[in-house]
Amino acid sequence: MELNSSPIKITKINIKLISNVFIEYRDYKFSNGFYFVGMDIKGNYINKEIMDNVNKLSSVEKLELLNSLYSLDEELYTDALKILQNTATKEEFFNFTKKLEKFGIMKYNW
Repeated sequence: MELNSSPIKITKINIKLISNVFIEYRDYKFSNGFYFVGMDIKGNYINKEIMDNVNKLSSVEKLELLNSLYSLDEELYTDALKILQNTATKEEFFNFTKKLEKFGIMKYNW
């Protein structure tokens, strides 16, 4: 993902867009529910799923996603950049998901 523009603070944060990229419903044999994209059933970090979701977005939606993350929290934005550039460690990804939970992103997919 090419990230050439600087983020801006926006007043209308698109939580649904963030949720659609980083959360999905998964139906496993013994567990139903919503999960963070990028994490398999064993808890391994897999960036490909996130990138597949991002690649489905238009250029405008990608910019809106980044601006929304930046407007929520600058550290969240920085972590997201690492994830989107595939340079994040497993620990950085887990810290990112904790921050998303703090902002209630999971509830927007229910």
